[in-house]
Amino acid sequence: QRSLEERYELLISQRTVLKGAVNKTRYKEVQEEIRMISQALRDSTKNLCRNLQDNPNVSGNLLKIQRERKDIAEVLHLTVQELSGGGSFGELIHTVTQDMREQEKLTRMLHHDHEMSGM
Repeated sequence: QRSLEERYELLISQRTVLKGAVNKTRYKEVQEEIRMISQALRDSTKNLCRNLQDNPNVSGNLLKIQRERKDIAEVLHLTVQELSGGGSFGELIHTVTQDMREQEKLTRMLHHDHEMSGM
């Protein structure tokens, strides 16, 4: 969560610098990355809140938070490397897409369970 927030702040700063620049392509790339990180932050926060409500086990929650922070930090590190090397951020896109698919799958499962328990 913290790494995403730091990356978000950095991108906002870059966007401000790029706003008047001639290189509109880079500005649009930064804008898209801001949108994706913003979504990842919202999802991460939502999942964290849900997990804390569903699982009041403090030690289990701490382990889950640490694991998620490590995963996010790794993805951001790879993203920074990609941006530095070639100006792309395919790893971030892949990770966000994969996480969104997993979230959709969980949502479908919860919806199905809710329908089954209502019968």
